[in-house]
This record gives sequence, C-alpha cells and structure tokens, in this order.
Amino acid sequence: MGTLGYMSPEQVRGRDVDHRSDIFSFGVMLYELLSGKRPFKRDSAADTMAAILNEEPPALSESGRSIPLALEQIVKHCLEKSAGQRFQSVRDVAFALETLSSPPPTAPVPLPNRPRVSWPARRLWLAVAVVAVAVSSLFVWRAAKARTAKGKPPRIVVLPFENLGAPEDAYLAAGLTEEVISRLANLQGLSVISRTTAVGYDRKGKTIAQIGADLGVAFVLEGSVQCERQPGRESRVRITPQLIQVADDTHLWADRYDRVLADIFAIQSEVAESVVSAMGVKLLPREKTALKTASTNDMEAYGFYLRGLEFNNRGTSKEDQEGALRMFQAAVDRDPRFTQALARLTRTSAGLYHFHWDRSRAHVERAKDALDQLAALGPGLPETHIARGWYHYWALGDYPKALDEFKAALLLQPGNSDVLEGISAILRRQGRSQESAEESAKLLEIDPRSSNALLHHGQTCVLVRRYEEAARVLALAASFDPQAGILWAFRVRVQLLWHGDVDKARSLVAEAGQVPRLYDSVGLVTYEAFRVALIRRDFREALRLLEGAKREALYMQFFYLPIDLLRGETHRLSGENDLARVSFEAGRRRLQELIAKDPGDSRYYSALGIACAGLGLREEALQAAKRGTELMPPSKDAWRAPWRIGDLALVHTMLGQQNEAIDRLDFLLSHTGEISTHTLRLEPRWDPLRSNPRFQALLAKYGDPPP
Repeated sequence: MGTLGYMSPEQVRGRDVDHRSDIFSFGVMLYELLSGKRPFKRDSAADTMAAILNEEPPALSESGRSIPLALEQIVKHCLEKSAGQRFQSVRDVAFALETLSSPPPTAPVPLPNRPRVSWPARRLWLAVAVVAVAVSSLFVWRAAKARTAKGKPPRIVVLPFENLGAPEDAYLAAGLTEEVISRLANLQGLSVISRTTAVGYDRKGKTIAQIGADLGVAFVLEGSVQCERQPGRESRVRITPQLIQVADDTHLWADRYDRVLADIFAIQSEVAESVVSAMGVKLLPREKTALKTASTNDMEAYGFYLRGLEFNNRGTSKEDQEGALRMFQAAVDRDPRFTQALARLTRTSAGLYHFHWDRSRAHVERAKDALDQLAALGPGLPETHIARGWYHYWALGDYPKALDEFKAALLLQPGNSDVLEGISAILRRQGRSQESAEESAKLLEIDPRSSNALLHHGQTCVLVRRYEEAARVLALAASFDPQAGILWAFRVRVQLLWHGDVDKARSLVAEAGQVPRLYDSVGLVTYEAFRVALIRRDFREALRLLEGAKREALYMQFFYLPIDLLRGETHRLSGENDLARVSFEAGRRRLQELIAKDPGDSRYYSALGIACAGLGLREEALQAAKRGTELMPPSKDAWRAPWRIGDLALVHTMLGQQNEAIDRLDFLLSHTGEISTHTLRLEPRWDPLRSNPRFQALLAKYGDPPP
C-alpha cells in the first residue's frame, strides 16, 4: 500500500505499537513535505527498513530550503528511534507548532549561515503540517482501493488460524492456514503474502490498520479452529473464518463451519472460494477447478502431511528434515495420489542430498520416484513444476533444466516466493551473482519480513561485494529471527570482509552467545568465533572454542572441517609443532575414512589436503587438494568452487609454493566476494606470503593499501 517508508522502528520490528508510532509516521510525512524527499527511502524494501531502524535522516537544513530551526527540531523530535523519546502526545506536537506560528515578542538573533524566516513563511510551514494530517488520513483510507484501481492485484495475508482445541490439534490449525494460502497463491489475480511472513508475524495487540501497514495488504483473513473428539463418536471440527478489509476495518465475509472432521478438505475449498468471491477476484476456468480440488480425502494421510510440514518448517537441520521425510513418506504410503505430499517428499529427499545431510543415492532415487508419481497425476500443476525444479537443482545439479521449471511455475504463480528464491539461488550457482541479487531483491518486495529471504539476499550481496547492504539486510533478518545461528555467523563474516572490523565481529560473536536457545546445529557461529580468535592470535581461546563445540566437525555444504584438523592448524600457527602433528594425523585418518564411504565429496579431499600439508606430505597434500577442485569446478557450482580453490591456495602456502598460492588468490579476488583483501591481511594462515612483493601487489590491486 506504499506505507513502508512511513513505518516506525517498532512497527518494522513487529513489536507492540501505540499512538507514538503515528507521531513517527507524521514526522516522516512532514519531513517529506518540507524537504521534497522521503527521509528513509532506499533502493529496496529491506534497505528502507534498515534505515528506519538504524539511520538518521539528513538534516532539513541541508535540503536547500529555508526551514526554521525550530520546525526542524519538531520534526527531529517526531522521528526519534525510541518511542519514549518522541513527543508523547499529539497535543504536545500541536503545542509546539502553535508556538512556532506565534510571532515572537522580540526579533530573534539570526543563526550563522541560516537566513531569518519571515512570519508569512512560518505560516506556510504550519499550513504544510496541516496538509500532512489531511493527506495522511486520506491516504490510509483510500490506499487499498487506489492500489486496485491502478491495475495491481489486491494483496491479502492469511494469518495463522488460532487453535481453540487441545494443544495436540495445533497441526490442524496450521494445516488449514497452509492449505488456504496455497490455494489462494495459485490465483493470478491475487497477491498473497507468503506463509513464512504470515506465520512469523507477531500480530499481538495490533489493529487491522496496523497489520495492513506492516504487511502492505488490503485484506486480512483470520479465524479459529476447534476439534472435538469424543470416544465412540466421529470427531468434529468447528472453523470460524473472517475476511476483513483494511481500508475501513469492515468484515467483508465471515462464516462458521461445524462439521465432521473428514469435511475439512471441503471446508478449505469453500473458505478459499468465499474469500475470492468477497474480494471480487475474477477466476480463470482452471483456477475455479483448482480451488475445488482436494489433494487427498484420507484424514490419516493428511495428518502425516501436516506433521511433515511441522518438521519442515522448524529449520534445515538433518534431524528436522529426516522427520519431515518420514511423515511425507507415511502420507504417500497411505494415499499414493496425494500430490502435495509427493511434491514435499521430492523436495525433502533432494534437500537431504544437496545439503550434505546424507549423500546416499537412495535420497536421489526416492526423490525421482516421488516426482514421477506426481508428474503422472498432474503434469501441469504448479506443484509439479516446482518439485521438478528442486529435483533438478538439488539432486542432479542440472541448473538450466531447474531454471526452466521454476520459470514455468512462475507463469502459473507469479507471486510465489518459493519459486523466486529458487530462481535466484540457481543464478547464484551459475555464477550470475548480479542477476541473482536482482531476483532476490524482488523476493524481498513480496516477502520483506522473512528472515530466510533476507538471509538469501544478504548472502548474494556478499558475492557481489555489496557488503554494506549485506550487513544491513542480515541485521534486519536477525531482528526478526534472533535465534538463527546462521544469521549471526554471516553477520560476523561480513564485518571481516567489509572493513576487517575485528572488534565488531568479536562483539557480534559475544552478542550471539547471549541469545537464549540459539539454533546453531552445524556450528557456524563456533566456526566464525574460531576465525576471529585466530585473527586476534588468541590461540588459547581458539582451542577453548574447539573443545566447547562438543562435535566431531564443523561443517556445511561449503566445507567439512574435523575438530582435529582445526586443532592441528591452531597448534601449527602458535608454534606447537609436535601437538600439531598429532592433531593433523588424527584428522587425516578420519578424512580418509569419510572418503572411503563417499569418494565424491569434494569437501573431504580439500580438508585432507590441509591435513597432509600440515604433516609435510607434499605429494599427498597436493593430490588431495587438487582432487577437491576437480570434483567441484566453477562450471559445476560457481558458489561452492571458490571454497575448494581457497583450500588449495592454503595448501600451496603451507608447502611454501607462494607463487601458486598467489595465483589462486588472484583468481578468487576477481571472482567472488567471499574473500577480501581485509581477510587476507588479517588471517595468520597467510603470514608466509606477507613479504612476497606479488602478494603486496595483489592487495594493492584489489583493495586500498593498509594505513
């Protein structure tokens, strides 16, 4: 609805708001009327929200217009980041403006370089303020209708339905929400807020108008679900949905469904149809059919499916994804024609393989079998195109075919954030990072409050060296989802890449350590904390972190680093060579075991090369590290390949092959933002290269010389 730039900091964070939030918005509009510019407008929705949270607008006195200092102070007071520091009531604002408009009893002393403003001019500024009130009131009232009048599809959010029954029935309410969102998202004449944003949005204490402003929607669908189970009788469900128009807070439609539980499939269709009808959206013939179609009529299969979604939506850990896989497989076993379950089974199986949770070919085969079943049932369904896209991407690494499938799905569902993410992710793997960043920016326009979408965009900004934007986006994501360890890890990494700011990186590590129930299943925060400790040459702290990790390795799709290997590297850098050899040997043995089980994993070979280099085994080290780059060349994956090349550069450095190491680093600095001159200057692993003139020339070529 165009209100993003006028939101208060507390609105952006999704916290409780009161009249002081309106005072902030009034200040934004008054600033715009006075200066001709929006105070927080940036190139993207994410950057705008970050500016509202963290940046001060330029002084009005710098706008080139003659604006009284007193009026500038009033606007500034309206725009305080903390609600407690703003005007506490509109009466106070009015009093300040009235004081401004009253002719002073004596002539004021002119400020240096700031011309005196005449009384008629002050009257003009007060008139501007009055206009601001009128315009803002009219804007809020007419926003939704104006949006539709301009030809843009009406936008709706389906808020999570409230479970009024037993706690164990929460999955039914979640399933109803998901199903209605899915059905509405299939319609081309409607824009639907993604499930991620809808489920993660905290609406506590908020009015419909505030929800509309926060999410940029014209309509809100909400409701409740209550399941009643009695021994010997068929279970019943009571569903009470209501559709509200944001512009005037009117209920366009409401109903109550009190039926047997088995009717929930028909109810989902009826709710979606009623919503579409109340909003006046015209449907294509195929869309009318799709709204009435149920993927399954088997309640037990549906229950397995909903429990699978619960696992799926918890996170991307191996345990959660394996739990989801079991549930989706159980759903398909109960009903082999359950298209949604087949789509999820395809994606989850392929994801377990892609993210290296389990590189068994059985997952690829299971994904293929599920996809074949799905394609036979509905070759033209959006779910089929999307599932095939993830299969080609995650299971086969066939990026062109995956991209074709996602684009086909986008024609059917133009606002599907999942599809946009897939397109952006594939472009990133193809080395088309700038295009990927453009697509992920589109994703944020649809899903601006999704921490996952913000993470995706932030990661892509790193690749194209837009570090400042990445820092803002990732900070915003962490404010929405502070327990996600991966967000903190990437924030630390960006500070090192961007400014080489070790103190800021260290403070972020400490801040992450204070987050209750921080979710860091693979140890990414530990890995970045370890890097910071090495950069600070605090080797005792680095070893302490490794001991505290209580895991065999730190890993993700880009690297696999046994704790023994990292311990060996720490001892080597601190000059404890005997201890280093013991740890390197233990890491070497473990990596050889892993390679025997999975000889196609490039991460193991690269890590083995480092271990062998630490032991002085030159031929073995080079052979293993080069094998890692052969298994993961840029043509196969432009995002993962630089990690293998970086490991090879480290092996060359450890073996004294400085020219070869510098050649590799030159390639990396010219191809990816995941390495910078700051990190090369800071990390002790590159110490042997520092006196080499070619290394110094490299730093000068790709960055500013050190102070």
